[in-house]
Amino acid sequence: MRLKLLYAACIMLLEATTAGATSFPCERASTNLEKMVCTDATLSGTDDDLAVAFRQALQPLSESARTQVRHAEAAWVGWVQEVCDTRGAHAPHQGQPTSKDDQERCVRVRYNDRIEQLRELSTHGSGPTVYLVESFTHAACPAENTPSDDAESGPSSPHSMVFASQYSTYPQIDAPATTAEKRWNAIARKTYQEKASRNLCTDAGQGEMTVTTRARAIGTHLMTVAVDSSENSQGMPHPHDDSSNDNWLVDTGHLLTANDLFRKDPINHAAILALAKMQANASASVHNCRESGYQAPDPGSFVFNTENWQLDDGALNIVFGVYEIGPYSCGSPSYTISWKSVSPYLTPQAHSWLGL
Repeated sequence: MRLKLLYAACIMLLEATTAGATSFPCERASTNLEKMVCTDATLSGTDDDLAVAFRQALQPLSESARTQVRHAEAAWVGWVQEVCDTRGAHAPHQGQPTSKDDQERCVRVRYNDRIEQLRELSTHGSGPTVYLVESFTHAACPAENTPSDDAESGPSSPHSMVFASQYSTYPQIDAPATTAEKRWNAIARKTYQEKASRNLCTDAGQGEMTVTTRARAIGTHLMTVAVDSSENSQGMPHPHDDSSNDNWLVDTGHLLTANDLFRKDPINHAAILALAKMQANASASVHNCRESGYQAPDPGSFVFNTENWQLDDGALNIVFGVYEIGPYSCGSPSYTISWKSVSPYLTPQAHSWLGL
C-alpha cells in the first residue's frame, strides 16, 4: 500500500528526526480526507508530489525552521478538512462544498496550492536563507441580511452561516547570525502579522483571503519583501487583489528610501528617469498594458517609488500592482533596470550594500 504524507505531518511533530517526511499506511486511514486521498488515484499521485515538495522544503532549513514548517503542515491538514468540509460534522455552511464531488475538487485544488506554497517556502540568494512562517485560519460567520433567530432553522443554523478562511505568511531569516538579523526578524514578524490581521467575518468579507509575503535577502544588508493580498468574497465577480513591496536595510531595521539608493542630484535624477522610461518601453508586459488604452501615469516615473521596488542580486525590478497601469487582465506587469546600468547614480553606501 502506498504511504501517505497526510499523516506524516502530524507524526513528525512527535519525532526528532530531520530526515524528511514520515509515512503512514493507507490501511490505517480513518478520516474522510485520509480515505479520499487513499482511494482517488489522481489525488494519490498528487499526494506523492506533495510529499516530495514537503521533503524538499525542509532540506535547506535549520532544525528550528523545520519544526515550524512541520507545525504548519499539521495545521494545513486540519484547515483543508474544514475548508473542504470533509469532517461531515454539520451541514455545509455557505461557501463550503455541498457534495462529495465538490469536496474532492476542493481537496485537489488545496493540494495543488500547497505544493506551490511549499516550493516557494524559502529563498536562497546572495544572503542568508529566508523562509516563511505560515498561518491557516477559518471561521463560520453569520450571513448578511439573515435574521439571527429564524423560526424554521433556529438561531445560528448552518444554513445561516458563511464560511470564511485565510492563509497568511511572514518572512524570517533562518538561523540569524547577528543581532541585526535577530532584530529584523522581530520587526518582520510584528509588521507582517499586523498586515495580515483580519476579522474573517467582517474585514475578510465572508469568503477566502490570502495575505502572503515573498522575501529575498540581497547580500547581508538588504531585504526585499513583496506583500500580496487577495480577497475572494461571496458574490464577487473576481478576486480583489493588492500588492506592495517593502525594501529593508537589515542593519538598522528601517525601510529604504530612494535617497538611500540614488545620489540626490538633478542630473542623476534625469538620467535615471530616462533610463527607466527606456526599460519600461522595452518591457513586453508593460507594453501590453499600455496598449489597452488604460489611463495611467508613465511607467518610467515609478522608478523612485520604493513601494514598486523589488530588489534582486543583479537588478532593480519595478513591479506594478493590479490596476496600477492597466486593467485587471494585465495582472502585475514589471520592468527591470540592472544595477550595472545605474551604478554611476548610486550612493557609496548602495555600492557597498550591493557589492558593486
